[in-house]
Amino acid sequence: MSIVKLLVLTFFITLTTHSAKPITIMLNPAGDAKTTGRQIGDSFERSITLQLCERLKKELEKNYSVIVVLSRIAGETVAPLQQAQFSNRLGTDLYISIHVCAEQGIRNQIWFYANGTPDDMPTNSNNKSLAFTAYDQMYLQYKLSTQTIMEHTFKTCSSFPYQNIFDCFVPCFIPCKPLLGINAPAFAIEMSLKTISDWPHLVEPLVMSMQETLALLKQRNNS
Repeated sequence: MSIVKLLVLTFFITLTTHSAKPITIMLNPAGDAKTTGRQIGDSFERSITLQLCERLKKELEKNYSVIVVLSRIAGETVAPLQQAQFSNRLGTDLYISIHVCAEQGIRNQIWFYANGTPDDMPTNSNNKSLAFTAYDQMYLQYKLSTQTIMEHTFKTCSSFPYQNIFDCFVPCFIPCKPLLGINAPAFAIEMSLKTISDWPHLVEPLVMSMQETLALLKQRNNS
């Protein structure tokens, strides 16, 4: 684990020792030092997703009483399941994986994915322990809350005035490797970009959608 991640964990241990833990959101910018991701114009996915997540972190922490942590920093190589381990040790309340690709059509598009299949039966456990649930079954504990959060986000992104910018697709459940092992509500957002400069359009609707999401997370944590 990197020094940065160890410092973050130390901060959280100190914070939770002295006060109630605030809502914590982890943003996962797709790609890393070894994985460039898809090419978009003269840039790559890993660079654009990191910029997007850094902007999201700034705006979310400015508008809400939350702590936002990025799963990686520039130049870091991420091992398989490392993001899940980091997120679970922090006790993250929400995990969002951000992905981008090039768009050849008329408008930017947004997809919302969560791990699993539509036929998976959710469990009712609110247990944050890793001891009794296999990593590849973790998502079942959070399927209902994940679906509700995705629907909130979809509703905001597809409403006025954002409907003039994006074509949004109804959230769905598919096998999604970037979300494996996350012990929290977790979903992925993929945005297609007509140009590199289009990525900031996603920031405002995601920040706006967080109001209902945070209310749901607080209710869940207090239950």
